[in-house]
Amino acid sequence: MKSFALGFRSRVALLFVLLRFCAGSGQMAGHASTKDKYLHGKEPDAVVGTWETSDAESHIKIYRKGDLYYGKIVWLKEPKDENGEEVRGAKGERILGLELMSGFEYDEKDERYENGRIYDPESGKTYYASMYLKNGQVLKLKGSLDKYGMLGRTETWKRVKD
Repeated sequence: MKSFALGFRSRVALLFVLLRFCAGSGQMAGHASTKDKYLHGKEPDAVVGTWETSDAESHIKIYRKGDLYYGKIVWLKEPKDENGEEVRGAKGERILGLELMSGFEYDEKDERYENGRIYDPESGKTYYASMYLKNGQVLKLKGSLDKYGMLGRTETWKRVKD
């Protein structure tokens, strides 16, 4: 009898298909109120606002330009280094006011913001990124090495009152 064994790539592809299927099957039919749509991310501009990063070291203001979403650093817990100088990134850029998120497109079907980029000022590297809202007050942001999001990490940001 021939055994059924999947190679690594086949298992990863199957996992990806199963995750997509499970995520899509959780959608509920019916009509939601405008308030519910905003709170659960069904309105594209629901992501607009100020967010505290997972390490609570900075606040990022997400805003819309045209049909795309961007984010910049608007607050730092430690805006100066140990010498009293303004904090700078790996490439010498000012951190406060830095636009580190760019080009996010809202995908209405998946209720996600995709095809974005996020810049890490500490390393000077830019990564592929996607994000989605949970209950209107929590933002899940994933940065990855590949555009499919297979190799990366997810951070959880909390909404801050503007």
